[in-house]
Amino acid sequence: MNPSRIQQDSIYVVGVGAQTPVGRNALSAAAAVRCGISAYAEHPFMIDKHGEPMVVAMADWLEEVMSVKDRVLRLGLTASFDALDPWIKAGKSLNLNVVMSLSAANLPDEELRNEIARNFTQGLNAEGISARCQIVCDGNAAGTQAMLVACQSIRKSPDDLCLVVGVDSHLGPEQLDLLDYSGRLHSVNNSWGFTPGEAAGVCLLTSGRGVGRFQLRPLAEVQAISMASENKLLGTKTVCIGEGLSSAFRGVLNKDELVNHSYCDLNGETYRADEFGFAVCRTSQYFHDASSFTAAAECWGDVGTASAPLQVALATSAWARGYAKGPVALAWSSSAHLPLRGAMRLRQCHVGEGT
Repeated sequence: MNPSRIQQDSIYVVGVGAQTPVGRNALSAAAAVRCGISAYAEHPFMIDKHGEPMVVAMADWLEEVMSVKDRVLRLGLTASFDALDPWIKAGKSLNLNVVMSLSAANLPDEELRNEIARNFTQGLNAEGISARCQIVCDGNAAGTQAMLVACQSIRKSPDDLCLVVGVDSHLGPEQLDLLDYSGRLHSVNNSWGFTPGEAAGVCLLTSGRGVGRFQLRPLAEVQAISMASENKLLGTKTVCIGEGLSSAFRGVLNKDELVNHSYCDLNGETYRADEFGFAVCRTSQYFHDASSFTAAAECWGDVGTASAPLQVALATSAWARGYAKGPVALAWSSSAHLPLRGAMRLRQCHVGEGT
């Protein structure tokens, strides 16, 4: 199949940005993931309950003792400047709707989350960008929910630009201790835990009309987004057979456009692998090869609510660099200990393609 042509009413990704432990922009982070480069390293001072140094994936240019609030704000703003770089360099005025996905687990104080959003908006304003920000919170799948909210906003106002910012950090001392004592931290004593990470992923979205209005180059078409709920959650006395994730998959998969490659937030926990396995068994007819997927947590750790926007950045980078396996990608994320499950179907656009 050929990459899609621009349609006036469709939604397009026209910019991506990233800050990850393995790369400080979208293309370098994607290249590192493609090469299997890992940022896993011993934490400078955190020790687990067995007396071993905790292994994390840290953005090592940030100060080790920086608070989660400040880490999230720095990562989110820098990734946004990456996505908006052409606008900033050109000194163009820009009005944005911003949908930010934050973690209620790592940032449990609502007022603290609101403060991050305010400071984020002020940071954009300092670069001449006018922004209005709303927050979405619901575990790893919050990034997919933020993408859905942004797409709904653009459909109501097709000439608008919308910035989706997914940003998270598991690296606060309290958060790390909680993961350790709940048995979720990967270590020499726990092979099936996950490695905590931190990152930001950003997607700039507009409609086909917006592509023409702003003379932009679309990177990908967002063809479908689906959200679903799972009632058999991680940490409960139930057996998850992937019903919620299967429902999310069915909401975006299309037998006329088989998925060439998937981008997911599998992180090493058996719950997540089992969930994916059951979902794929139910929907395998929609994939060229369901085993063709990228689990970037192997490189940058579990990055929580940043997962979905970073998956989009991985897909667009693969298409831009010419190493993608085909024009159709599936991006999915699972909140695991919360009900929300999300999936997106993305399609490649022609390079230089316009309306």
